[in-house]
Amino acid sequence: ERVRRLSHRADGLARSLCMVGLAVMPDLRPHLGRIAARVTLVAGAEDAKFVALAGETAGLLCNRTISLAPGAGHNVPLERPDFVAQLLAEEDP
Repeated sequence: ERVRRLSHRADGLARSLCMVGLAVMPDLRPHLGRIAARVTLVAGAEDAKFVALAGETAGLLCNRTISLAPGAGHNVPLERPDFVAQLLAEEDP
């Protein structure tokens, strides 16, 4: 997976960021308080920015849990698939 990611072209990555990057996504935080369902916020423990964002976001949700993946940075599913699988298994009815 890492080899494939490293093979991406710079112009394609730049276009991707312009189209779907966080900077162009709408701010939906004002609407989070309307979510009644249970929400699990997941962040890599080594990603200080997203750990902080998870904490801020948790304050906007009524029924939430924060799960920090030890040893993971920004890409938790790639870096700690076992952690994600465990979270999903715990959610399975």
